[in-house]
Amino acid sequence: MSRIALLPSRGDPFTLMLTWYFFENVWQDEVDKLLINVNSPEEIEVVNFIKKYTAHPKVVFSYTDHPTDHGPALTKMFKESTGEIVVFVEDDSIIFKKGLVDQYCKSIEEKTTDCVGSLRWCCTGELIDRERVMFGLLDDKYLPGGNFWPCFFFARRSDLAKTNLHFAGKNWKAGEHIEAVHWITPVDIASDTFVWMSMQLRDLGLKFTEVEQYHGNSGDIGCYENKTFLFDGNCGWLHNGTLSSAIEDILTDDNDIPLARRKDSSAAKYQALTMPAEKEELERRLSWGLLAYRQFKDKFDDIAEFRDLYGKAIEKYINRFNLDRNRIDRSIKIYKELIGL
Repeated sequence: MSRIALLPSRGDPFTLMLTWYFFENVWQDEVDKLLINVNSPEEIEVVNFIKKYTAHPKVVFSYTDHPTDHGPALTKMFKESTGEIVVFVEDDSIIFKKGLVDQYCKSIEEKTTDCVGSLRWCCTGELIDRERVMFGLLDDKYLPGGNFWPCFFFARRSDLAKTNLHFAGKNWKAGEHIEAVHWITPVDIASDTFVWMSMQLRDLGLKFTEVEQYHGNSGDIGCYENKTFLFDGNCGWLHNGTLSSAIEDILTDDNDIPLARRKDSSAAKYQALTMPAEKEELERRLSWGLLAYRQFKDKFDDIAEFRDLYGKAIEKYINRFNLDRNRIDRSIKIYKELIGL
């Protein structure tokens, strides 16, 4: 069976290059094609730079000149692709252990399972209660979730095609019918990306293999010191949770215009009225942008102006919210050690 990986991106050329580096050096031989869709309002010079460094016999590159939510981007890419085994990854994910992608693709090809994915809920509590009963998710292992992340998810195209291909988040008003859980909603219901898709796949009666997402969080430094979670010795991929759309808002040029819109004469200044996340979490997320910038900036001579503005924008943001530089540098150090840079 042929294998295809889907990678939507909001166009940050640094964090995407980090993901790309590990595709080239670790898992490119484990899939037949990689689809990359950059959807961003940024200048075409940056898009062309990304297209240039991701040029590869296995890559199909596409570009949309405006931001596209993750779900609709996946729907578009799925419909434009072929390949019976579909692997979902994100531009803030890193697969740094050889063989993982191959292992999980083979498990589907050999029919030992139908889907491989990582659990989360990300929906209204009443829907969680309904799913737990409907799909028999009452074991304690399902406390973290019964739906799946849209990253490090593996499935057959033929199974995905039995759904309505709605990968995006979905909301229902009280009194609406949710087909996949055979339920009339008693209250308004909200759900995040891939939740509705997860329910549809479960309703097909498929067999799922649950794996750890290894999503970064503000406790990562403590986990490093205790050799737990990301640093447990078993982690071979991670969903780092960068600020992957930061070039559309918090990372700004000298005039406080978001970097992705700096050549748009109608673009408004970014209004940094409040900190968008808890301080330690923001430091952790920003550390990935700075890690990628330091690691790859010498490769960015083709877009030197953008590169220099990117570095300045990170420094400006650190100063704006008085972020802890020592903690950021500590995060960079332990993450580089983890992924082998």
